[in-house]
Parts: sequence; C-alpha cells; structure tokens
Amino acid sequence: MSTNTIQWLAFGLYAVMFIPVTAVETFWLVRRNWCTARKAAAFSLATNGIGMAISSAVIFAAMLVTFMLVMGSDGMGSDTPNSVYIFILLLAIVLPLLLLTGLKIVFLRMLKIRAGRETVVYGSAASAGLIFAVLVVPTVLIYFLS
Repeated sequence: MSTNTIQWLAFGLYAVMFIPVTAVETFWLVRRNWCTARKAAAFSLATNGIGMAISSAVIFAAMLVTFMLVMGSDGMGSDTPNSVYIFILLLAIVLPLLLLTGLKIVFLRMLKIRAGRETVVYGSAASAGLIFAVLVVPTVLIYFLS
C-alpha cells in the first residue's frame, strides 16, 4: 500500500471506531436502566464527540511543543534533556484520559443520569475503552498492514 493510502486508512479507522464504541456505551447505559435510549445516545455522542475533539487538540499541542523543542529556537536543534520529552509524552497520554473522564462525570450529573461513586468508575472505564478503541486498535492494524 502507498503511504498516502495508509494515512487515509488510519484516519478512517479512527473515525469508524468512534461509532461502535458510542453504540456500546449507549446500549450499556440502557441495559443497566440508568436512562432512556434517547438520553443515553445523546450523552454518549456528546461526551465522546467533545472529548475526542479536546483530546485531539491536546495531543496536537503536545506534538507541536515537542517539534519546537526538537528544532530549537534557531532551527538547528536543541539540547533539551530526554526527561522533558518523556514528560510531554506522558502528559499527552494521561491528560486526554483525565479530561474525558471528567467530562463524562460532569455530563452524568448534569443530565441527572447518575451521581456518586458509580459515575467515577463508569467515567474511567468508558474513557479508557474509548481511547483504547480509537487510538490503539487502528494503530495496531496500520502497523500490520504496512
């Protein structure tokens, strides 16, 4: 496959994996009798859509900062220690997960679906599942296809 095709395939898988994760989350909320199907679908689409947009912006900002650190102020490279790059990488991994979890907790309470400890557990599990499905699955598939 050409490089351009693989890049479009990666983007397509990213977009396609969003749909089944949102559907599974909706069915789970309805099956547990936490809310109606309409409210569960609205919750899942809203939180996943907003969360993925914010997460994508955070990851893009981390990549941009890393690129600027690598190039240095004069474009000839820099002597930035590796610990700074590791910190930025960890920030780009952990911050989207925390933001998405917080968003789900806030929306669960705001839409009066659930409150209490269950929201934290559910928000963490749903966020981890979404990030795993949308980022890890397409990455592994693209790695094996190229």
